[in-house]
Amino acid sequence: MWNPGDIHGQYELVRRLDAMQGEGGTWEAIRTDASGTSERVCLRCVLHFEGWDERFVHFVEREVRAASTLHHANIANVLDFGRFGESPYVAFEFVDGVGLSQLLSSTKGAPWPQQLAVQMGLDLAQGIEHAHRHGVVHGSIHPGNVLLNRTGDVKLTDFGIAAPLLNKPEEAPRLIGWPTYKSREVHLMCAMDQMHARADLFALGVALFEMLAGRNPFESGNVAQSLERLLKGEHPPLAELAPDTPKTLSKMVDDAIEYAPDRRPISASSMVAVLQQIVMPGDQARTELTRLVHARMGSASSAD
Repeated sequence: MWNPGDIHGQYELVRRLDAMQGEGGTWEAIRTDASGTSERVCLRCVLHFEGWDERFVHFVEREVRAASTLHHANIANVLDFGRFGESPYVAFEFVDGVGLSQLLSSTKGAPWPQQLAVQMGLDLAQGIEHAHRHGVVHGSIHPGNVLLNRTGDVKLTDFGIAAPLLNKPEEAPRLIGWPTYKSREVHLMCAMDQMHARADLFALGVALFEMLAGRNPFESGNVAQSLERLLKGEHPPLAELAPDTPKTLSKMVDDAIEYAPDRRPISASSMVAVLQQIVMPGDQARTELTRLVHARMGSASSAD
């Protein structure tokens, strides 16, 4: 059992950041290097499961090494990676803020103001665009790993962690959450070498749809029914639920969540271009995102 105050290598655990129990998971931690310099980080440990071989662990390390080359304002930097015993870990830049998941839950199913959703989507698309240009596919973007800091900037995290797990179909359902953000091919194949970068565009489309419409496009009575709708490509057009959305934006979102990868936008760059045409000039949307982050952090502190 991991607990606050535990020491693992150069990391001292501060508090758990996810809902998992026991060892591993995602933690706020203090990393102290050999010179005695300390910094706050997000520590993500992928626990070793029976059947994981050395080749798989090397695959995790290869993906994380590739992710560590990414440096972009909308990507949480990989700071360090290694192993605790047989289990790989990754230390990410600590993002002091909230997750998109928390903001979505706080709006209680109400659509977001259009410009806030567009600004969020643009930030996220630019991070994805940068990763794809460097040959890195995330593989499991969802509201839990889309973070906003105190200045309202989006930071996409978990690069290098999700993708290797897709090569372990028996573990992927337990370790990769938010199933309606995973594209049809990811659900059916669960293999990184069969997954195209357009799987990330699918997740971006679902996020935009949910922000603009106030509900997930595949939402149904339960998870099984929602997954059935996703696998069949059944969802209402965005314009039906958010009629004030510009036609170019509605079409882009609907195309992004197509079940066939070759029917989605050709690249993250094409989605960035559409969003840049719609985003409001100036800092108004960013200021409002900052306000939402501070309000959500304040309510969380009060609840504690």
